[in-house]
Amino acid sequence: MFGKHFVLNDQTMSIIKELGRHMPGGFFIYKAEGDEELIYVNDAVVSLFGCRDLEEFREHTGNTFRGMLHPDDYDAVSASVNDQARASGGNMDHVIYRIDRRDGMVRWIDDYGHYTETDSYGGIYYVFIADVTEQYDPEERSALKEKLISEQVRSSRHDKMITALASDYRSVYHVNLDRDEGICYRQDPDDPEQTEEGVRFPYLARFTWYADNSVDEMYRDGFKNFIDPDNIRKGLPISQ
Repeated sequence: MFGKHFVLNDQTMSIIKELGRHMPGGFFIYKAEGDEELIYVNDAVVSLFGCRDLEEFREHTGNTFRGMLHPDDYDAVSASVNDQARASGGNMDHVIYRIDRRDGMVRWIDDYGHYTETDSYGGIYYVFIADVTEQYDPEERSALKEKLISEQVRSSRHDKMITALASDYRSVYHVNLDRDEGICYRQDPDDPEQTEEGVRFPYLARFTWYADNSVDEMYRDGFKNFIDPDNIRKGLPISQ
């Protein structure tokens, strides 16, 4: 993909970011020397680690390749990567290791890397990764299945509770303000502009569009004030 003395700078990094954004799997670049600092990670890597954004990922991993790996796997993986890179004419390596997600789950990762030299960063590895937990670890697969079933049961109970408590309302939505995510539980049959039942959507953008397109101008400012996340938080009880 990248030849010897690849020019990695602001211009080429923007190209890499655009390519990485469209990749279905994980892709990252890190420095081969020192603390093995991460130069770039795509959104798929951030999601794989159970992080909401790049900032949270950096905090979780220390923004290093070492920080991405399960502590018990790092030494063996690092040695294998270096040995393979030296022995391979194309500086290629392939390793499998564990990671600790932010939520505490352990996942198995399939890693294909390539070493190259750059003028700006010196030696770097660019790496493609995929989650292979279900194929690699039967115990983890069983634990994941149990977790998913438990979450589905909890979600079903949650949905039924919301529907029962809101039986007197024509339309019902559940909103996660931290994620800026909403889901429609009951759609007003007389309002064709509302989101369909069961559909998840970006909360603030969707309701702002609704205000601009479906709410009378006389009441529009009041409605926007009502849906403002900060104002909603002010009206919520504070857990002690």
